[in-house]
Amino acid sequence: MEEKIKVLQEMGFNVKKTELNAEVYNDFCNLLYSYKDIFVTKLSDLAEGSHVIECRILTYPDAKPVRMTPYRLNDSMRALWINNWMNFWRLGL
Repeated sequence: MEEKIKVLQEMGFNVKKTELNAEVYNDFCNLLYSYKDIFVTKLSDLAEGSHVIECRILTYPDAKPVRMTPYRLNDSMRALWINNWMNFWRLGL
């Protein structure tokens, strides 16, 4: 179990035992570990995209686009957004 927890912590999960009893904590860690391959650990992992399913978005024939003003961000959130946007741009997303 310790090895699984170490792997999850290396992936960035905070799996410290807090208010959970031992059985629930072990089940939760086992669940995360068994599905560890579906979690993204690096932004570059998103560059590949998914080829699992293609889905069309159905709209009404007379539907018009809705324009809204963007939500205003504080300075720290704006810097985080710009950083993420630049990473996506570099990856071609």
